[in-house]
Amino acid sequence: MVAMVAAGCSGGGGKASDTQRAALMTAVRAYSDAYLGDRPTQAHDLLSSRCAERISLDQMTALTKGAQALYGAAKMTSLDVVTIAGSLARVTYAYDNPAINQTAQPWVSEGGAWHYDGC
Repeated sequence: MVAMVAAGCSGGGGKASDTQRAALMTAVRAYSDAYLGDRPTQAHDLLSSRCAERISLDQMTALTKGAQALYGAAKMTSLDVVTIAGSLARVTYAYDNPAINQTAQPWVSEGGAWHYDGC
């Protein structure tokens, strides 16, 4: 996806880590659904501030339209949080169409929410 693309959490696996992990997985699924579902505003809202400066909403619109044309209703089949280290994370996920599988995709927590950071 915009280079579309999970995590043994650092630390002891307490509630904060479980909460971080769950929030990250929710954000990844939301980004994937928006990107592949031709919902450019939602996908753009899930970009990190750094990526949002580089990818305009018009560009995201073209990307999501292209993704939907190429991949249709691709379904995510697995999601793994590879690492969470402070505000940074890496996720790996797969689809029923392996052409769009993502490996160690970067994410960042900004303002208390996870955002895709692989622009």
